[in-house]
Amino acid sequence: MRNIEVFSLPEITFAHVCKVDKYHAWLPPKRTKIEISYIVEGETHFIINGKDYIAKKGDVTCFLHDETEVICNEPHCHHTVEAELDWKFSNDELNALNLPFLTPVEHGTLEICNLIDEFIFRQSIVQSKTKSAIAFLDLLHKIDKCYKSSNKIQIPSDSVYSYKAKKYIRAHLEKPITQSEVAKYLGISQGHLCKVFKNAE
Repeated sequence: MRNIEVFSLPEITFAHVCKVDKYHAWLPPKRTKIEISYIVEGETHFIINGKDYIAKKGDVTCFLHDETEVICNEPHCHHTVEAELDWKFSNDELNALNLPFLTPVEHGTLEICNLIDEFIFRQSIVQSKTKSAIAFLDLLHKIDKCYKSSNKIQIPSDSVYSYKAKKYIRAHLEKPITQSEVAKYLGISQGHLCKVFKNAE
């Protein structure tokens, strides 16, 4: 499994819509980048380390440290966002982010697709780097959540509080936020918030 730990805030390198009739390419490894896409139209055949994947409408792909052959033999459209960040593979399946190459639409990818579209829309407006970084981390967490839910992996309660805290902070970035305010929102003490956030992150 492809489990990763993140060590820096992501910086968005691009977000775009790609439409092609036919496509055949080799994509080099992206050692400091993560690229997330979803298929809008058509099917795409991927070959990674000799393993075949077929992505169809609504499926999400996650490119990490993979050399990939991409083959599209029919009209195809995908939406993509890519970020540069410091990350490494991890053996800790429970606490690391689980980012499979392919997340099928059946695992509930709608929120992920909507977030990718938000990145593409934001390319036309001024967006703070901090908000974009937090939104990309949220995107990675949603892929991780899809994986853990579909594989019935219990998410530790510390991770749930940490996720909710980050979501609250992201929603209120325009004003000063105190630790007390976040703890009150979560219904826990400030000390407990510090503990669970440290354990999860």
